[in-house]
This record gives sequence, C-alpha cells and structure tokens, in this order.
Amino acid sequence: MTQQIETTQQIEHFIAGARTAGSGQRTQEVYNPATGEATGVLHLADREDLERAVSAARAAADSWGRCPWPGARRCCSGSASWWPPTRTSWPP
Repeated sequence: MTQQIETTQQIEHFIAGARTAGSGQRTQEVYNPATGEATGVLHLADREDLERAVSAARAAADSWGRCPWPGARRCCSGSASWWPPTRTSWPP
C-alpha cells in the first residue's frame, strides 16, 4: 500500500514588491476550483498588513502619477511586453 503525502502550499501576500507571509492569526484554505481539492493555506491579513498594503499602493500610485504616458512602459519594474509598442496616448 502506498502512502499519500499531503503538501499544502503556504500562499503569501505581495506587498511593496515583496512576498510576506502576513501577520494575521486567522487562516483560510484555498481550493482548486476544478477539483475542489484544498491546495493552499493563506494567513489572512490583519490591520498591520492592510495598512502596509495601502501605504505601498498609495506610494505606487503617486509614482505612476508623475510618469508621462510615453514613458509609462519604462516605469514598469518588469517586462511590459504586453504593452502596445506604438501607443502614444490614451484612450486609443
């Protein structure tokens, strides 16, 4: 008989460009909608996590607000290959 070993992925939050486990005490299982199988566990955010996320989002919005449209693609920290290369204004 084979023994099945269960592995549950710890799902992290992404705040200010970094992964963090979150400091909340409550957890929530995450399910695969195709199979109904529990595939991960998330530590729910607490007030401290929420305040850090909102602060980071405000800082990012301020940064993006100062970036002119033609340079917005270069402002991305990663590759923006999905961005239309010939667009110079918005809306199209």
